[in-house]
Amino acid sequence: MSNPNLIFISQSMLAGNGSMQVCLGHELSHYWFGLLLGAKDWTEEWLSEGFATFVEYIIEAEVRGWSDVERNEHEQIIDYLRYRTLVTELSHTKPELQTLCPNHDKEAEEDGKSTSLNFVKNGMNPYKMFTQVHYLKGYFLLRWLTKVIGYIGMRQLLREYIVKGHGRMVTSREFLNMTYGHFPKLQQYYSIEDLCHHWLGCPGLPSEINECTPSETNSLYQSVLSDLCHWEKSDRSLKCRKNSAKRRKSTFDGSMLNSKQLLLLLERLLEKRTLHRITLACINEHYHLATANAEVQHRWFELVVKHKYVPAYEGLAQYLVDHQAMGVYLYGEMIIARCARLRSMAEKTFIELSSTMEPTTKNIVQKMLYG
Repeated sequence: MSNPNLIFISQSMLAGNGSMQVCLGHELSHYWFGLLLGAKDWTEEWLSEGFATFVEYIIEAEVRGWSDVERNEHEQIIDYLRYRTLVTELSHTKPELQTLCPNHDKEAEEDGKSTSLNFVKNGMNPYKMFTQVHYLKGYFLLRWLTKVIGYIGMRQLLREYIVKGHGRMVTSREFLNMTYGHFPKLQQYYSIEDLCHHWLGCPGLPSEINECTPSETNSLYQSVLSDLCHWEKSDRSLKCRKNSAKRRKSTFDGSMLNSKQLLLLLERLLEKRTLHRITLACINEHYHLATANAEVQHRWFELVVKHKYVPAYEGLAQYLVDHQAMGVYLYGEMIIARCARLRSMAEKTFIELSSTMEPTTKNIVQKMLYG
């Protein structure tokens, strides 16, 4: 990102149906949040990544021409998915990697004198690059502010923030001072000091980030629940039959879900302790998961690993080759599964790729496999 006109795109982003274009919106938004307006303290990544994660769907709503109702329905699905991801991330992330402002907005001191910060806290921690906490907690802070000041108010605030901060390095406190200056009603909820402590300075989940379950009137969510109900019912039926080993073609005529709906459906299916192999085959066939985007395929292969669905192992091995950065998490799942065949596949793939694998990724996967 040293040149805003030179952005390298991973092949994982090149989905044929354009469903990963929102990731381009994220990277392009760094032109404002990260380049034209940077963080004075590099430990405050949320000023770049949290803002880009928030703005990417403003960009998508504009590009796709969503109405207010459509935008709201999509935002509810996105919030729900991100809530679930954040909860999982926090459960596996050390507390020192969970704060958005680890230096507490203070300058370092040397010999009793204040000096500018000259190091990045946890900057050499290889696990930091694989955590999404500063993306997601930053996103939810901006979402909470939007709920208080309104969607239009937030867009006006961001515009002025960019104009006034153009070409400068700023801190979290500067952004919040501007926000409170324009919207003093925020004092009814938190003082700036309390907000900095509650949202930026503490690990864990702020109390304002609730479960984010979409409303009952959300048509996108209801379609997911309808499909989920079908697969649960079908799975129970298969398990009750004595002669359920024969492969049968799926006759499900439910609506085809978009990528975010598919992610949510697969996440809910991951909660199931067991799924019949025929159920998994029908799900794969109905949603054409072999041609889905890399994000959806990742969730599918999590199901494959969890339920040891052998027919999809070849696709899993190819995924690890084609999507090396995203595949890091799957190596962990394959080890946790305690399956000799999956472990052997993980080790074989790693050996084949290790000579060209990005060094930090290689180090993490090697530790997963061999300790």
